[in-house]
Amino acid sequence: MPKACFYSLIERTADREFAGRVLDLPEVTARGPIEDEVIRRLTQNLRRHLEGMIDRGLSIPAPRPAEEFLQGNHLQPSQRLLLLFV
Repeated sequence: MPKACFYSLIERTADREFAGRVLDLPEVTARGPIEDEVIRRLTQNLRRHLEGMIDRGLSIPAPRPAEEFLQGNHLQPSQRLLLLFV
């Protein structure tokens, strides 16, 4: 699989767990009790999702720059914007 990178948003939930999603591919998500575990799961889910898109002959969207996500939006203390490499 070609190398790719996408921004993800990791946030602390009301039940004190962590939830993450890939911003350009909102169907790619992960949840868990520890942030590192969510990042690991999110990376695995992203890799599987992209491989599935390639297998089906679909185009992989070009990742948007971080500035597009942050324009007019401010990250809350419970949120982190991370770049995932797959």
